[in-house]
Amino acid sequence: MDKYSNLIPEATCHFYNRANGNEKLFLSDDNYLFFIQKYSQYLSIVNTYCYCLMPNHFHFLISIKSEKELRNYFSEIKKEEYDLEKQISNQFSNFFNSYSKAFNKVYNRKGSLFMNSFKRKHITDKNYLKQVIYYIHHNPAEEDYLIILRITNIHLILEAISKISGSNPSRSQPCEGS
Repeated sequence: MDKYSNLIPEATCHFYNRANGNEKLFLSDDNYLFFIQKYSQYLSIVNTYCYCLMPNHFHFLISIKSEKELRNYFSEIKKEEYDLEKQISNQFSNFFNSYSKAFNKVYNRKGSLFMNSFKRKHITDKNYLKQVIYYIHHNPAEEDYLIILRITNIHLILEAISKISGSNPSRSQPCEGS
C-alpha cells in the first residue's frame, strides 16, 4: 500500500508522521492541545474517526469530505483555485507549518520538526480499516506512553466500514478493536 497516497475527496486514510531524529513533537500538555487546535483550524475538511498523539509521533484515521463540501469550504475562504487535490494538500501543509513555527518559537529551535512528508495510506477494505483502528488504539499502550487517544464518533467509524465494505451495519453493532 502506497505510503504517499493522493489526498482526494471521500478517501478514507490513515495519516501519520513523526519528529525528526530523536526529538519530540510534544514537550508539554499545552503542545498537545495546541496541535489539536491547529488540526481543527486547518483540517475541518476531514472527518476524524480516531487518533492518538504520542510524544514523538501521531496517527489519525480520517476521511476527506466530499467534493461538494470541499468546493463550498474553499469558496467560503476565497480560494479561487479549483485543483482540489492541491488545495487539500495545502491545508495539511499549512497545519504542519503552523504547528512547527509555533513550536520552534516557543522552544527557540530552528529547522524542520517533522520528517519530510507525512505518510498516508488509503483504507480500501473493511479488514484494513479494522486493523488501523486497532493499531491506533493499541500502539500507545505498546510504547508505554502517556498519550491523548480519542474516538470522535463511533457512528462515523461504522459508516466508514459500511462505505468501504458496501454493507449496511446496524448502528448498535460493536466495532471490533474499540
